[in-house]
Amino acid sequence: MSPTASTYRLLDDIEISTDADKRKEVEKILLWKLDLRVFFLTLVSIMNLVDRNNIAAAQLKGLEEDLHMTGQQFNTLVSIMFVGYTCTQVPSNVLLERLRKPSVYLSYCVFLWGIICVSIGL
Repeated sequence: MSPTASTYRLLDDIEISTDADKRKEVEKILLWKLDLRVFFLTLVSIMNLVDRNNIAAAQLKGLEEDLHMTGQQFNTLVSIMFVGYTCTQVPSNVLLERLRKPSVYLSYCVFLWGIICVSIGL
């Protein structure tokens, strides 16, 4: 498939013509869609960063005392959490490259992560 065909496929049902006004309209719609996707991915990245930093905030609020941690137990806890991130990101990225619709996969992952975070909070 040529690059132009895949670009036009992104535009859903818009008919492409050589008219300059129509081209500007199509470019405007395409840029809007790309901006919306970039905004969503930025928001997900920020939420991921907040989630990873929550354990440091919990330590400041007395996590170690509440769980009766001693010595290196908190450092071990943080290491286990980041090992989990690393071990799941590599296979996820490999799978993401092979999928035909990464948007569905990313949406599913974000939804699943949200359910896990809410379940932990309950």
